[in-house]
Amino acid sequence: MIPNRNGNNRIESLRNIVRDPRVAIHFLIPGCAESLRLKGRAAISADPALTASFAINGKSPQTVIIVTVESVYYHCAKAIHRAKLWDASTHIDRSSLPSTNAILAAIQWRRCRNAMQIGRRRRSDPAPLPDPRADEPGPASIAQ
Repeated sequence: MIPNRNGNNRIESLRNIVRDPRVAIHFLIPGCAESLRLKGRAAISADPALTASFAINGKSPQTVIIVTVESVYYHCAKAIHRAKLWDASTHIDRSSLPSTNAILAAIQWRRCRNAMQIGRRRRSDPAPLPDPRADEPGPASIAQ
C-alpha cells in the first residue's frame, strides 16, 4: 500500500491506474547494488479506515494505492555496478542541468507551438511559426 500524501503530485499515476491497473515498481536503494522489481495490479482506495491508518501528525492521505503483487524479481548488481550509479565521482553537477520547471516550461511551449502550427495548417497557411529561439532565450531553447 502506498499512501497518496499531499505534495506527492501523483495525479498522473492515479489517472494511469484508473485507465490500466497494471503497474510495475522498481526499488533502488542508494548504496545498495541489488534492486527489486515487482509487477502487479493497482487499485485506488479512499476508505476512511484505511487512509486513517497512514495518518502522520494527524493528517491522513486522501487516497491509498493498493498494489496486488503478481511477480517479484531481484536484479543482480552487474548493471548498477557497470553504470556506476552510486559512484559520486561520476555524478553530473545538478547546477549544469536545467531546472525541472524549465524542462516542464519547454515541454509546454513545444505543445503550444505544435498546436498553433496545426491550426495554421488547417487554415491552409503554409507559413511556419517563427522560432522564438532565434531572437531570445526562452523555454524552447532548453529542451527540443
